Amino acid sequence: MKIRESTFCPVCESTNLTRLERTKDYKYKGKDFSVENIKFTVCDDCSFEFISPRQRAHNDTLIKDEQRKLENLLTSKEIKKGREEILEISQEVASKIFGGGINAFSKYERGEIIQSVAMDRLLRVAFAQETAFRFMAELAGIKVKEKIKTVRKISDYEYVEMVSPVAANSYSYKAAVRKETVFKFKNNPDKAAA
Repeated sequence: MKIRESTFCPVCESTNLTRLERTKDYKYKGKDFSVENIKFTVCDDCSFEFISPRQRAHNDTLIKDEQRKLENLLTSKEIKKGREEILEISQEVASKIFGGGINAFSKYERGEIIQSVAMDRLLRVAFAQETAFRFMAELAGIKVKEKIKTVRKISDYEYVEMVSPVAANSYSYKAAVRKETVFKFKNNPDKAAA
């Protein structure tokens, strides 16, 4: 989606504009939070402050990501990183597997909308458990390529998969391994997450 940048003041129509950034305080569900790098424009002739459409899109992404953090949800960057680097699928394929509409992942990753708690949990399971992801893909009629990753980093946790031999079953997709996932805090690897 291409957003046009304002090139003149909406009050006096001057083109002498200065683009600035600041930290701004917000409130979300009774919780206060601050967001850095909030962009805005000031007219050098009449001193009117305004936010261009491009700046608004940028600011909205930052604000929604902070709201996600307050709700313990994956941020837009974490969703994109997980989809591209862990699942290795396109936004279109992700929408087919997880639901939410054809543009859902584009909107999650651009920060336009905040995913539900249920969608967030589904994404975390898919990022952490390849077998679960493959099962979801199969339910959606999507074929995904075989892969095994040993360490996946997303959010404040590391997903460490431990692989051990077991008999194959209908859910393991012919893989004769059992995977267990241990969630550990990045800053304190000795402390396992509950």
